[in-house]
Amino acid sequence: MKFNLLKASALLCGLFLLGACAEDPQAERKTQTEESSGSTVSVPINFEVSVDAPKSLDQEARTYMGAKTPITVKDGSNKELNDDLSASTVAQKILSRSRDAFVAKNPTLDAILYIYTQKGTTVKTDIRDVTLTYDPAKKKYTLGKNINIDADVLKNAQGASKFTLTLYAGGGTYNAAQKSFEIPSVMKQVSLSNLASNPIELPLLYQSDPVAFKVTGEGKKVTLQPAGGDSPSLKPLGSLLLVTFRNNMQQGITFDGITAVSNSFFGPNNSGKRAVYNIETGAFSNIEKYQSPYTKTSNGGSDFTYFYSDFSSGSSSLPGGGGISIASGARSDKALVFWGFHTGGSMAVSASNKISTASGKDLPGDVLNAATSVIHIYGQNVKAGGLTPSRPNYSIAPIGGANLTPENGKAYTLNCEFYEQPRQILGYFAKGYIYKEGSDWQNFDFDGGGTNDPEFYKWCGYTQGAYNNKLLVNSGQAAEVRALNGGVSTAKGQMYLPNEKWHHLFGLTDPVAFQPYDANKDSKRYMRLSNLSVAYHAHGIKTQLPYKDDPSASTPFQYKDFVYADYFASRQTVSDGTRATAYRQLYMEPRNSAGLQPRSKYQTIMRVSTTGRKVYVEHETGGANNIYPSTLTMESLYVGKYFFGNILTTPLYVNRGASQPFLFAESGDAFWSKTEVIRDRVDRVALNVPTYEYNQINKTDLLRTYQELKDKKRAEPLMHHWCDAPSHEWEYKVLNIGYDREALYNKIENDLYQRHEEDANSMDNRLYGFADTKGGIWRIVARVAHTIESDKTAVTQRLRTHTYQALRPYSTKYQGNEGFRNNSK
Repeated sequence: MKFNLLKASALLCGLFLLGACAEDPQAERKTQTEESSGSTVSVPINFEVSVDAPKSLDQEARTYMGAKTPITVKDGSNKELNDDLSASTVAQKILSRSRDAFVAKNPTLDAILYIYTQKGTTVKTDIRDVTLTYDPAKKKYTLGKNINIDADVLKNAQGASKFTLTLYAGGGTYNAAQKSFEIPSVMKQVSLSNLASNPIELPLLYQSDPVAFKVTGEGKKVTLQPAGGDSPSLKPLGSLLLVTFRNNMQQGITFDGITAVSNSFFGPNNSGKRAVYNIETGAFSNIEKYQSPYTKTSNGGSDFTYFYSDFSSGSSSLPGGGGISIASGARSDKALVFWGFHTGGSMAVSASNKISTASGKDLPGDVLNAATSVIHIYGQNVKAGGLTPSRPNYSIAPIGGANLTPENGKAYTLNCEFYEQPRQILGYFAKGYIYKEGSDWQNFDFDGGGTNDPEFYKWCGYTQGAYNNKLLVNSGQAAEVRALNGGVSTAKGQMYLPNEKWHHLFGLTDPVAFQPYDANKDSKRYMRLSNLSVAYHAHGIKTQLPYKDDPSASTPFQYKDFVYADYFASRQTVSDGTRATAYRQLYMEPRNSAGLQPRSKYQTIMRVSTTGRKVYVEHETGGANNIYPSTLTMESLYVGKYFFGNILTTPLYVNRGASQPFLFAESGDAFWSKTEVIRDRVDRVALNVPTYEYNQINKTDLLRTYQELKDKKRAEPLMHHWCDAPSHEWEYKVLNIGYDREALYNKIENDLYQRHEEDANSMDNRLYGFADTKGGIWRIVARVAHTIESDKTAVTQRLRTHTYQALRPYSTKYQGNEGFRNNSK
């Protein structure tokens, strides 16, 4: 048998907290029962049903308090949230209920009553159709007639350890054979102004809390009495989601609709599926969901769904129909309403929710667990000024998003936004390198023809002969490029020497790693993650990074704390000529004390690729062959301030209707080179520029030009880049000396050489490059115990050699996106 329940009448608009009505529809309890002939007992069974008190949520979410109730809208006392989660000046709409309108529309209610008894290990249940009738004198709904209860169930209830009654009412279709409700997909297009006075009807299913009962009396006169406690709550089995739109771009925009992606809000779908809720198990099934074919979480949140609604589809019930057009600075009257539920798989945000490691530690940087609940809203067919915008690229940058873990009976609002994107900061790095020719600074150009293959670029910084000597900038020249000295002028703008904050972005301050020291353990800075289907090592950090909104060359950069995390597969190994990949998620805002992550309009994701290269490195005891990263290719994509997922496990692109609708970071070029994805991709190549061999630079060679050193032997290529280092490091000290050869020599001979690899301050002699493929930091130190004099010789020779390094500058002028193509353009 299928028992059709009525539709709930619900009025929904922009909402935060929904206040409780003064008088909620309730039902009285009656407690006496009497035995009837046959296998059933006739029971007058009415019980009160109240509604939860209002609760406040932090992320644009407020409680929906009505049980199948017409709802109106008003301005609440709360405000919409700014990006930093502080209150704005714009009032948030809240929902208001009308009990009288509900009662007038629904003088009687059909419902399903689920009876559960457990005595020892024996469980007996019964399910009955009931009708509630509104009593105007009591201002409550009452049952008002007897119902038949299975006699064996009633007998099992006597002395039962658990005896509860649960009421279901509202929308959906009940399947008696399966003891389950079928819940339709609910997606509505609405006009906010019209909705304020004209309710919409939604088939919402409601469930009471289980009411504990006990049986008293004997024989033909037994009584059912409440076991105590508060009246049960009657609340929706699921939650409402309102999606609104505003345009903060400088141009007017149009778009057809949205696509939502979530691992926490299920039910809505475009496949005609009706979710099934089993009242005995409390589990949902027949849900539209997908899992990544790559890395996914093993502690929940691995199932993702998507659903979409287009205003241009011809099915719009709104006056005028068609897509949405929003003027600059305006809000849309059109909105979307969805009904969905949380299956319990994903994790809610909290201060204790963090990525954990196999060793039981938390990943530094306070990064959210990959299993955290998330919802992203993407604009469909967005046009700005009639053209498809590349900034933001709305194919991959959500217009709305949150770490949403919906709770039954609550309504949530996502205030989606079209906004101006600041340029990706990686694009302020020069596409190539700079070197000094006479008194002028020149740009070194190379052309990869657009390829992202790092193997293609491995010889760009190293050809035999004098030509590439020019890329070795001496310490005096590097000092000219320092920001505190005003930088240097080139044909592509004013250029500056990066400091550690900039080299965090370039992956050289904390070197990006591609393989672990031990695949099963934490690996120095990189820690082995737990709860992933594929083992990954990761490094998280909160540190200052550069940022700015205005791309004008006259606008300086600012610096503040952001969080970033780097990942590589633990199984990945790097040998000579093999390709390796790391993934980076940059410019996340640090979380607040409640664990919530403010929005970051600078957030990017990046794929870094390299190939292993066997390099012979000469040192004081001879030399050795080791594997190092060759050139690096970096591909950076802007995901913006409404992306709240994890780069490894969260879908990054959705293809409506596909059998596997999602693309992930690990999808390779199918994602990173997809036409719709690369509209604002920023590329850069970091070259391995060979410096001079171990014993080539003596005192008289210091501060010479590359032309003067053309006959010096070159070492094999390694990636070492000049950095405007902190004041305690050797690079800072030699840069301060400028062009005084004697002072530079004396500084190296009498101060900087005093470092052994076991010294606590050995990091003072670090290089900004790669000591290996495992994230190691290269230090210029004595590697074995020798006499003081041999230590000094070993270290000073390396220090003199590394007063020549490649210089990759940044500029306050945006340098462009396409670093894989001819950089002279």
